[in-house]
Amino acid sequence: MTKTAVRAALLILLTSTAFATPEADNLAQQGAHAYWNKKYDLAFKHFKKACELGNADGCAYLGMAYEEGISVKKEREKAISFYQKACKLGSKQSCENYKKLQK
Repeated sequence: MTKTAVRAALLILLTSTAFATPEADNLAQQGAHAYWNKKYDLAFKHFKKACELGNADGCAYLGMAYEEGISVKKEREKAISFYQKACKLGSKQSCENYKKLQK
């Protein structure tokens, strides 16, 4: 997946899933803002906290980060784990990404 594809998927995720809490919502929005401004380390930090609070978008971004090596080393197993968590939280795109990486 290219960075352009990751950005497109991120936009879809942020507009298609519900947020777990207002704090998680805020963190996911801050993460998206940082991501669009190419501040990938800051985006990762915000999305990680959002995921910890049960936010599907935060978990989905972490899956993409580990799949693509954005701010972290590529780690397929971590990508699978975060996509699975995001899927369980309601992210349909993450369910597809999870299934794809399981092959």
